[in-house]
Parts: sequence; structure tokens; C-alpha cells
Amino acid sequence: MDNAGGLIPVITRLFSEQLHIDVPTPDTDLLESGMMDSFAFVNLLVMMESELRINVSLDDPDLELSDLSSVRQIARYAESLRRSVDAGVP
Repeated sequence: MDNAGGLIPVITRLFSEQLHIDVPTPDTDLLESGMMDSFAFVNLLVMMESELRINVSLDDPDLELSDLSSVRQIARYAESLRRSVDAGVP
């Protein structure tokens, strides 16, 4: 079951409350629009680890910048990491 859609409101709320970024839609490109700078990007990674309880590794060869470009993409990436952990994939 795909839970990425269920993560969209959670991630949107975290953006608003923790990063002070009001994201207009789940598909807004946060990087292209300039809504997320390098400081916010680092905070996003920390937030994902603490709030979503997933480990984001910048050394992950499968991680693409596009995976973190919008709330929807972040939700999909977070869910894929959760599925990997649940499946016992390192």
C-alpha cells in the first residue's frame, strides 16, 4: 500500500511550522521557485530524520535532487525509505 499521499499533509505542516515555508501545492517545485534555499534544505534533511524517523543519506546512489524538489516527491521518497526499512533493505 502506498502511504506517500498520507505523508503530504504531514510534510506540508512541517514545512509551515518548522521551516516557515508555506507551500502552495504539493507539486510546487521548492527549488526552482526559490522557496527552499541551502539552509532550508539542510533543515529539511534533519526534519525528515527526526519527524518522519527515516535516515536520509546524501551518499545514497539512488537519491536524486528531484526526490526532494516538492512536497509530493519528498513524500514519495520518504515512503520508499520506510518500505526499504520495513523490508529489511539496508
